Amino acid sequence: SSSRIKAESIDEQATELIGAFSVEDECFDNEMRAEILCAVNSLKEPDREIIIRRFYFSESGKSIAKHLGMTENAVNVRVHRALKKLKEILC
Repeated sequence: SSSRIKAESIDEQATELIGAFSVEDECFDNEMRAEILCAVNSLKEPDREIIIRRFYFSESGKSIAKHLGMTENAVNVRVHRALKKLKEILC
């Protein structure tokens, strides 16, 4: 379905964003993790919670939507917008 394709696209964008920060130098890697965490923490609720649930706990959009009383589409839109904000902050 269309929402599944969009969710997969969002996941691909997030993987690309996170993958862009994979480095061999452990010190640099730790600094980047700290920057990513700081950027995630700068997001407003519920965007912060949605990003944490989706990418740190691998929770589905459907599950997040149920927990937050939103539609799955609303969660996917918030993920997309939050990833865009994170990319602006980090790049």
